[in-house]
Amino acid sequence: MTAVTKPQRHQPADVDHATGPGRSAGSTDHDGPSGPAERLRVLAVHAHPDDESLWTGLTLAKLARLGAEVQVVTCTLGEEGEVIGEKYQPLAVAGGNGMLGGYRIAELQRALAQLGLAAEPTFLGGVGG
Repeated sequence: MTAVTKPQRHQPADVDHATGPGRSAGSTDHDGPSGPAERLRVLAVHAHPDDESLWTGLTLAKLARLGAEVQVVTCTLGEEGEVIGEKYQPLAVAGGNGMLGGYRIAELQRALAQLGLAAEPTFLGGVGG
């Protein structure tokens, strides 16, 4: 009878699973494979305002905290999106002159500040919901 062994995943000798390649548990440096994180430049492209918070917020905040330059691009203002709650109904598109887009710009700027991202967002100007 032949014994069946479980395949072992290859692990480089210098990898500590808790800290990553070449770093000790007490390490406070934030060097990655290509050098210090402050050299890292990140461009995050999202369809609508709030996507940066819902989908990539924690990652972008961590990268910024580690010194990366993070720029957020939003393709639309979300001005044709659903407006939920009576309080926000006056912002809805009514006859084509809603104020939702302007509100979403300010909302995005506040969100980026909360995430610790210094750069102003860039808007591509598409119309969307």
